[in-house]
Amino acid sequence: MITGNETNILDIIPAAEHAAILAGNSTYNCGPDILTAINALKGASTAKALFFPKGTYVVDTQITVSNLVGFKFYGEGPEASIISYTPTTGALFYITAYRTCSFYDLSFTHAGFDAGRTCVGLRMNGTGGGTEVLLQNCLISYFNTAVTTTDAVGNDDTWTWNSCYFRHNINVWVNTNEQAVIWAWNYCQILYTTGTVFRNPGGYSRFVGGSYINQGIFCEMTSAVTGTSEILFDSIKFESTQNFTPPGTPQWLVIASSTGITCTFRNCNDSGGGIYAGTTFTLAGNYDITFDECVFSNGVMAVDATFNSGGFPSIITSINSSLPRMTEVTYPANGGMPVNKIYSNSLVKNLAGLSAWFTGGVKRNLTISTFTEPIQMAQQRFSLNALTVGAVDFASDVYIPIPIGGRFTITAIDFYYKDNSTATAVVTLWTDAAKGTKVYEYSKAASTGIKLARADVTSLITAYAMDYGSAPLHFTIVPTGDVGAVTVTMVITLVPFL
Repeated sequence: MITGNETNILDIIPAAEHAAILAGNSTYNCGPDILTAINALKGASTAKALFFPKGTYVVDTQITVSNLVGFKFYGEGPEASIISYTPTTGALFYITAYRTCSFYDLSFTHAGFDAGRTCVGLRMNGTGGGTEVLLQNCLISYFNTAVTTTDAVGNDDTWTWNSCYFRHNINVWVNTNEQAVIWAWNYCQILYTTGTVFRNPGGYSRFVGGSYINQGIFCEMTSAVTGTSEILFDSIKFESTQNFTPPGTPQWLVIASSTGITCTFRNCNDSGGGIYAGTTFTLAGNYDITFDECVFSNGVMAVDATFNSGGFPSIITSINSSLPRMTEVTYPANGGMPVNKIYSNSLVKNLAGLSAWFTGGVKRNLTISTFTEPIQMAQQRFSLNALTVGAVDFASDVYIPIPIGGRFTITAIDFYYKDNSTATAVVTLWTDAAKGTKVYEYSKAASTGIKLARADVTSLITAYAMDYGSAPLHFTIVPTGDVGAVTVTMVITLVPFL
């Protein structure tokens, strides 16, 4: 129980309206009474608390408040104490010049599901410093935007969200205020967001734990918001949409800004349901992205170095992680630079479903300005995993991600081929798609259905050295006869060429 100056909102609302409010079927506009209670408490010298007993409080007009200091709004739980905003425009709360405020055990909701709504749950403008705001065990649902910091000036910083729930909002947090920094989201659940969950989060924001039901964009960096370094996503689970059909391709991270962005995904994973056919990571501009202990089984990572990044190279680092399939544009254009890639004990896939396993790598903390030293791994293993081949020729480019300055030599190939034993086949690994030089070739006879083979550096046709500028290898299978269900796996081992 709050001690000091506390008001029960029902002490302000006419008694004749209490029964309907408690029953959840009131149509009375509580907005002016809530504002009256806030203004009455603003002059108090002791603790300021506004209590919402169990019930539904309809608000038909925007509640505009300024100079809100030391306030606590609380209820009896997000499923019990509900503040329902009916207009499709404006904001439930528009608060300016605030400090040390908190919201506990409340639900903020729009009155209905309306695709055309532009309304906002919390519109914040911390003129003169908006700091130390806490929301705990709150539910925000059915708004266009749950919270926005879109005013041109002000400091909307040091916010904390603990165990909050966001459901059926088009957007969760939209920010174009360059000073909105140090936001912490702890164990929040974000369900069915059709737009963007976090648009331009401020620098040093932290997002720890919780689940995201994947529909729209999880994090989008599109404007020149300053101070956007050190963003962390820790222990986030990107789940399938279950029984809800998404209106488009879900994405986990979109960067299209020349402003320097540093972002880390740590201990994150997806549902592994195989439902994401589109691009889940779109990276363009000047960025430093790290994946640490992550497992992403779905989607595509589109890495684009042609976006104007101010002439600085972008960096992708993967440590003990499995990443989505990767496609990239790596040639300089519009001031862009090739992307530097650092892999350590990580599985990286390409668009053909092939994968590369990197072991023994070294993680080095290099800033963009000092990124001149080549990164060399002790060993790379690149796998063509369980390819299924019919009674037709198969051909695929084999992209092996190699960092700038790195050079590797193929030293061994482990090969597995299985069919119904009635067919013959020729399997070849070429230096390029033009089939200029063979690196390895195997002729499979019809007398056996399973073949295990290993070639090392002494028996390879070409001990082929690859660097960052090398063309992709080219892999072909030419079967004859009734091949049935063919399974082919090839593991290529590379070591640094010094």
